[in-house]
Order: sequence, then C-alpha cells, then structure tokens
Amino acid sequence: MLGKISIVVLAGATLFAQHDAESMHITNLEFTLNSRTTLQLHSRLRTRDAVREFFQARFGPIVQFNVNPRVTAIGGYYYIDQHHPDRKAAQWDDFNRYFGGASVRLVQHRKITVDWRNLIERFHKIPGGDFTRVRSRGGVNLNFRQWTTVGTFEMLRATNVTFFRTGAGINRRMNRVMTMGLGYELRQAPNRALSHIVVTNVLIQPQRKE
Repeated sequence: MLGKISIVVLAGATLFAQHDAESMHITNLEFTLNSRTTLQLHSRLRTRDAVREFFQARFGPIVQFNVNPRVTAIGGYYYIDQHHPDRKAAQWDDFNRYFGGASVRLVQHRKITVDWRNLIERFHKIPGGDFTRVRSRGGVNLNFRQWTTVGTFEMLRATNVTFFRTGAGINRRMNRVMTMGLGYELRQAPNRALSHIVVTNVLIQPQRKE
C-alpha cells in the first residue's frame, strides 16, 4: 500500500513540476466621467518560472459605458512589453492590443451578482505578427459588507486554438477609495501548458462617495 501511495505522490509531484508558478500584480485607477461612463487606467506586472523571472508589463486605458442597468459596453487599449517565449536573454516582444465588447449582468442581488463578458481583441505585434483573439467569461461575486469573493471561468480562442482560464479570489474594501484583493488563477496557454498564478490587485477610486 505504501508503495502505491508513493507512486501516486511522485506522479502528482512530477505533473505539478511541469506547470509554471507565476504571479500577477494589478493596479487600477478608476475615474467617474459621468453618470454612465467610467475611465480606468490599468497596469499589470507579471512574473513566471516559479516567480523568479520578470515576464510582462502592460498598461493602458479602459472605458466602460452603462448602456442600461444590466449591459455595459467596454473598450480599451494596452501597450504590452513581454519576454520572448523561448526565454532568450534580452529578447522582448512589444504589442499594441485593442479590445471591445460588453458585459451583461445576469443576476443582480444584494448578496450575489452574476456577469457574463464577451470581448474581441486585436494584437498588433511590433514589428508584424498580428492576430485576433475572442474571449467569453462568466463571473460570480458574493458580497459581504466590506468583503467580496469572486469566481470566474473563461474560454478563449486565438489562431484556431481554444484554451481556458479559471480562478477565484477575495477583495476587501480598505477605505472610501481603495479596495485590495488576493486570488489564484489556473491558466492554460494556447500550447496547452498550465500556469498556477497568485494574483494581487489594487483598485483606487478617488472620486468615490459614501
């Protein structure tokens, strides 16, 4: 019996070792432009290779417009600078990424909300190598006063390959303008490789009122 357990443990350890451990650190600064429109200034830093290597930086604006109480139109742009997949020293790729779509509130309740978001994205690599990606994500939020728990599942398709992402996290409203969060995400890359990612996020809303 002990031998069988050892085999299972070693097989599991080998499988996990084939996956990458990463981290993502997100900061969003959000402004209310009018009763329907918000502007979010987004930035994200990402590591990989057991969190030892700086992998990616991105930043850009996101505009959200409330079409009605349940539908929000989304449009934005990121500039992305990331290390080349083959990990060659000093080899970096730059992208312009444009995206648009909408989020639909399927369930609206004081304690629970359910949203579904669909986006189309266009990646323009500098120089050359453009491609399009589509993505569809469902999310559930459970609200407890200052705390919110989040769960998501997303399907993506690019260059005729379909892959997924799923994750969960918890956010806490620290004060009138700042919310902080911690989460975990499992990502499948287009080549089917899996990454386990620790996610931190900070949302700052300087115009928010009680």
